[in-house]
Amino acid sequence: MDDVTKKKLSSAGGKPLTLQEAARLTAAFPKMAVAKVVGDWSEAALTGVFFSLSEDQDPSGLGVEMQWMTVDEVLDEAQNATPGIQASRLGLLPVGKCMLGSGDPYFVDTRVASGPIVRVPHNAVNADTDVLDESRIERVSPSLDAFVQTSSVGLDQ
Repeated sequence: MDDVTKKKLSSAGGKPLTLQEAARLTAAFPKMAVAKVVGDWSEAALTGVFFSLSEDQDPSGLGVEMQWMTVDEVLDEAQNATPGIQASRLGLLPVGKCMLGSGDPYFVDTRVASGPIVRVPHNAVNADTDVLDESRIERVSPSLDAFVQTSSVGLDQ
């Protein structure tokens, strides 16, 4: 994560990962390439920060009102919720909750080195097969750095 991004986040009032939280995330996702996300999150105060993108700034055209999750929320989404369970199987790490009312969570796609930020609609999971339709994944930003730099950030929505 670059210095401009870290500086912007430092004024947003969030919290970085602790060593214990970083270890929990790494242990919980042994098959995912989470090292970059964990490293960035350990250096930058992401937890609890609200991110906003206008419809024009969001490639999906929907706009973003998201709060970065706590580690407990990340683990709960990945282990106990749809589409978190199905998305995690594919290598998507849950990181954000929708603050607009849809409840559609946000993820870092750990399958791509740049770590794009994506949104996964709840109805992208087939109820009969329990499989996530990957064509329904909505790319919000090409990377975490780009997402933070483009977004309005703060501790309250």
